[in-house]
Amino acid sequence: MCNPILDLQLQHLHIAQRPAPDLQSADRRALPQTRPIKEATDPASASGRLLHTNMVSLLVLLLGFCQGLFTMVSQCFSLFQQRVCPICKRTFADLPSHLRRQHHVVNATEFRLILRLASARLKDSLACPLCEKVFSRLDMHLASRHKLSGSDLEVVLSSAKRECILDKLAKLRHSQPTPPMASMLDLLRVKVQPEHRSETVLVSQSMPTNMEPNGSPEPHSEPEIPSTIMPALSVPNTPRLEPPTPHSSSAGSSRENSPRTPTEFPSPLIQRVLRDFYEFSLPSNPSNKDMENAQQRRSHALRFLQHMAAGFSDQQLKSLKFLENFLRLRQWPADLAHKGYAPTSIKVMLLNASAFVNHFKAFHLEISGLSSNKLERILLQLRRLSRDNTRAVLSHRQRAKRKKSESLQTSTELQSFVHKAERNLPRVMDDIRTKPTSKLYRIAQGYVAGYLAVLTGHRPIVFCNITKADLLEAEKDPLGRTLVWVARHKTDRAFGNAHLALLPKEADWLRGLAEISSLYGGEQCPYIFQWNGKQVQKLNRMLRAAWQVAGMKGDIAFSLIRTSIAIEAKKHLSHSDRLLVCNSMCHDISTAERFYTDVPNLSEVFRIRDLRTQALNSSADPLDASSDPESSSSESSCSPDNQ
Repeated sequence: MCNPILDLQLQHLHIAQRPAPDLQSADRRALPQTRPIKEATDPASASGRLLHTNMVSLLVLLLGFCQGLFTMVSQCFSLFQQRVCPICKRTFADLPSHLRRQHHVVNATEFRLILRLASARLKDSLACPLCEKVFSRLDMHLASRHKLSGSDLEVVLSSAKRECILDKLAKLRHSQPTPPMASMLDLLRVKVQPEHRSETVLVSQSMPTNMEPNGSPEPHSEPEIPSTIMPALSVPNTPRLEPPTPHSSSAGSSRENSPRTPTEFPSPLIQRVLRDFYEFSLPSNPSNKDMENAQQRRSHALRFLQHMAAGFSDQQLKSLKFLENFLRLRQWPADLAHKGYAPTSIKVMLLNASAFVNHFKAFHLEISGLSSNKLERILLQLRRLSRDNTRAVLSHRQRAKRKKSESLQTSTELQSFVHKAERNLPRVMDDIRTKPTSKLYRIAQGYVAGYLAVLTGHRPIVFCNITKADLLEAEKDPLGRTLVWVARHKTDRAFGNAHLALLPKEADWLRGLAEISSLYGGEQCPYIFQWNGKQVQKLNRMLRAAWQVAGMKGDIAFSLIRTSIAIEAKKHLSHSDRLLVCNSMCHDISTAERFYTDVPNLSEVFRIRDLRTQALNSSADPLDASSDPESSSSESSCSPDNQ
């Protein structure tokens, strides 16, 4: 880069070092001869000129030093300017310290990429989002080829920079760096919508928390675990946790064939509004689940826009006027059902589409191209479609509850698993301390989580969010019993902190998991249930591994455990006691009736039929008894003798 001050400095140094001209040469005859030149032979004049040159050179050097110092100070101050954290979306003056302290970003390459993502400064060649070609000056290409300018150009340029940085983060994750990555920015940018499911899930082949037990014993294996459990799986004392293998269920095939959520919209303006809608959906201190839910809302809004934009040119998609096609709008639920989405998923998509239109109406009405009344008519149509879908939602929930009832585990089986976990868990812990393996670590976490789930009925997110600080700050009584409070879970806004009442041995199991986590990269991880230094997100895999090792039959999941507890509470507890149990499980009775209690079986339905018949018979008997005197009196009054 050209520096004028440095050029001036070099020029003066060159002049100072240039030898004096030889005035005795023939060139002297070319000079004017009217006045003799005395400066050439005057030593005082030559020393003065040399002093002047040195002073100028010194001044130029001083100016260059000041400029370099100013640039250095500016760069130092730029590190502490207000920037938005790409992970939690909050603004910080000292973003580097925030990334290290709050998000535990210790990988140097990941740290630099996240800072570049926050500052939007990137010198690499970028791929054009509109024509998918790579350019070293994407801004000039967008201005000349696609005729973009102003805010539209900035939106497309920032989107290209973001995608480039996220690609680098994905490549870094694929290389399995050491230390491991702490962020999930590259994992959250792509979502897959599975078929025949009522919720959207993230799919990532490199996410270290989606673990499946490799080579686990058969369900009918010996329930007793010897002290030298599975010696063939023994590895060195610091094992490398392997990535998960895909689950061998039918969900895998349906997930592969399911339609993928589109990632971009042709209009950069609406793409910017979608990004704003995502940030608006995040709470002030978002967790990974909050970010997943916000990304799901944005994905559903984008899917709605893609459906409505079919047949329109890119020029017509710069506003929301294409949403006025109410005939195509009414076809959207049928189109989703044809693609294989469950009615509950369609309901959520309709709600999120309504939320996006409301967001556009509240914050971006001037660029929508529609009036407030027209947007209100679109919202009215979406609400009507949601009401029409209610019947299908109720029918789908009943079918799901009937299917769930077929795979429920009885209370006897759950109690058997609790006893086996209580007996086998100390041996697994000892074997981990002797010869740690990733297989044993999965089984230990599955035993502890399943044991606590049967006793408390909590969702798996409660166990995933137990931190080491929660265990240290737990309340204790003289008997050694412990009360652990968990602040973050699914229904914390309605029920507050979730609590776990633990006996001394149960609290020791949690402390044991926190202790052995250092053998599996969890020294810096604040959570007890962790994997490769990151919080566990899919705890059902570990529960299934422990369930199979314990020799239990059938399938198991935390939702099945909660359903079994809710059914037993409904059958055997009074209303007041059932209310206490539901509150401790962080849901109310209406939620339990909607999702967790089973539908009546054949014997119960016929028992209800007998009750109806009994009620009809009991009401008919007094009527028959009272009708006899009337009939006899009428007969006597009508007899010929009385006439």
